[in-house]
Parts: sequence; structure tokens; C-alpha cells
Amino acid sequence: MIYLFCSAFRPLYKRDALESICYPRGHLFRFRYERKYIDPRIIKSPKDFEGKEGIIIFLDTVGKARRKKFDFFPIRKIRTVRIFPLGLAIYIDFKFGDFVDYGPEDDDNRRTKWCSFFQNLSDRPWPPPKTSGRKDDEPEGYFMLFHPQNNPHFPVEGTAGQETWENLARRLDRTNDLKGSTFLQVLGFYKIKRRYILGSRSEDLIKSRDNSFDSFYPLPMGKSVVLKLLLSRPGYDSTIGEDRRVLKVKLGKESFAGVSKETIYFESRYNQERIVLVCKRVFDSVMSTIAIDQENEPSSVQSPKPFLLTRIEVPKYIVGIVVLGVVLATLLLGFDSELIKLVGSWILPAHKEFITENAKVLSAVAKSSAAIPIAVSAYLAFRRLPLK
Repeated sequence: MIYLFCSAFRPLYKRDALESICYPRGHLFRFRYERKYIDPRIIKSPKDFEGKEGIIIFLDTVGKARRKKFDFFPIRKIRTVRIFPLGLAIYIDFKFGDFVDYGPEDDDNRRTKWCSFFQNLSDRPWPPPKTSGRKDDEPEGYFMLFHPQNNPHFPVEGTAGQETWENLARRLDRTNDLKGSTFLQVLGFYKIKRRYILGSRSEDLIKSRDNSFDSFYPLPMGKSVVLKLLLSRPGYDSTIGEDRRVLKVKLGKESFAGVSKETIYFESRYNQERIVLVCKRVFDSVMSTIAIDQENEPSSVQSPKPFLLTRIEVPKYIVGIVVLGVVLATLLLGFDSELIKLVGSWILPAHKEFITENAKVLSAVAKSSAAIPIAVSAYLAFRRLPLK
């Protein structure tokens, strides 16, 4: 198993830790490490570690001055996509998996076992010598570490996904380095569908797609979708006026005709937000972005900054029906009496005499019927496609 360790030593690392519990399952993400912090086995043959299962571990700094050490908090499972060197660093692309389940909030047995396991690893990470009191020539350990066997079991969320995430957020809020942060989870995009013609409606999750480098979310053009967010601030104090936080939703105006809210006021310990997005009608699929930022954020990063790539797609059936309608109408208009006799005698030889006698009538009926596919094509073109 591959372990990706993430500390809060720098603002960028702290944001990585917060964003590790922010994105939906299956979303592609990237970490960057300096070579000296990577297991030599991975540097030697990075391709051997692609497609492997791993765990993201948050490192909380604990202990007294010049005696600092790390406490270990497994966050969520991942699966590696690619590992490659670039300059003085190694980059790893991976897909997010399930969140690690710590069990009941008042039960610390699992975390204690995991922490003991990591502390006993010889190559596990350490804080810098100036803060840990270790000698300058002592290694700081590896922040990307491969451990092939005897790994502990990390149960995942199962059916209680939101409860597991909220439990994890509360535990991270009690750490030294992430205390007071804004914890955010993007649940994903949902489209409202009717189960049957007269059945009840439901919200169906839109699964992400990727090209092995970026994740994007396909949204239906000309319709509304719902973006769901989970927000958690376990330490929120409503008696402190300055404790209110504001999140801004920024989206590409070229692809969205409207949004139900662009500002989210976070004034509770736990909440779910539903943001309705109206997708524009387009002739061709277009890419757009959605970003969520915390307003007036202090210099120390206290909130993740999720960035979602979307693609407004023209349903293929619309184009197919429009083209088919035009072709069918053209064929029906071409059925004169002579063609009726020829085709009818060939397809229905037993009714040749009837077809010959009524060829003109059948031709008039066929030409009149051409209005039906033209009307259907026109309806779809004017109703679903943009008029620009």
C-alpha cells in the first residue's frame, strides 16, 4: 500500500489536507513532493506503483517546543493513476476513494492502533529538525511511502457516508493544525428525474468522467442541475459575530444562465447547501468551471478551494432525431404516384392491383405525412437548441 502524508507546515500543504476531504469520490487530484521525501523504491520505478491502492494521512504537529512530532490521521483511500518526475519533484495523480471510518466519536481505539502503526515505521515522516529537536543529519522520513505488507485495516464509510465524513471533520477540528478550519465536501451534481411518466421525482447523481488527466462533470444543456455541498464547522460559536464565514460560488457565465445563490453564509456547525444551476442551451458541448472560495480569508488557509470542471453537453438523441426527421420528410415528399407503384409492387406484390389503382391517393397521403417529422424536428430545434 502507498501512503501519502500531508502536513500543515505550509499554507499550500494545509489546503491540500482540507481538499483531500472535499472532492467527490472518483475525482482526479494531484500531489507534489520533493524527491528527498519520496521512498527510493518509488523513484526507481514509478510506473510499478501506478494503479495501486493507497491512503492519504494527515500529519498533525504535537508536542512541546523542539520536541515536536507528528500525530497520524488517515483520511481517505485513493487509487494511483500515474507517478512521474518533473524537475526536482515527483508528481502523483490519483483518484479519491472512500473516507476512512473512525467508528463512534467517543471511541478512539482505531485511531490509536493506526497511530501506533505509523509511529513504528522506520521511514515515517518527522517535522523539521529545528522543531523536532533531531539532528540535522537525521532524515525527515518519506512523505510518499510504500509499505508492501502487514498494513492495518482501514474500514471505509459504507452506507453512512455523510455521518462518516462529519465524524472525520470533528476529529480533524480537534487537531492543532486544522482546528477552526472550514470543512467542505462537494457531494456532486444531481439532475432531477421522474421515475415513470406519472411517478415521483428523484435526484440522481451525475457521475464524473475523466481523460486520465482531468475530471469533468457532464451536465445536460438547457436544464437545471443541483450542486450539493456539505459544510462543517464543529467549533462554530454563534455568540461571536465575527465567527460567521462567507463562501463565494464563481461560475462561467458563458455556460450557465443562472444560479440560485452565489453567496453562502455559513452560520452553523453542520449544514447541507443546495445550489441550483441553469445550464444554457448550446449547439456544441462547451467546457466551463465552478470554483468555491472563502471570502476575506486570512493568511492562514482555513478553507478548501474546490475547482470543478464541467461540460455542458448537447444530448445526442436531439441531433439524431432532428437529422432523422429531415431525412424522413425528404423521402416522403419524393413519393409520387409512379414511385408508389414501383415500391408498392415490390414490397407488397399481393396488393399490386390496389396500389396501382390508388397510387395518386397514397402519394398525396405520403406527402402530407411529411409535415409530421418536420414538425417534430422543428419543435426540438426551437425548444432545445439555442436561437442565436
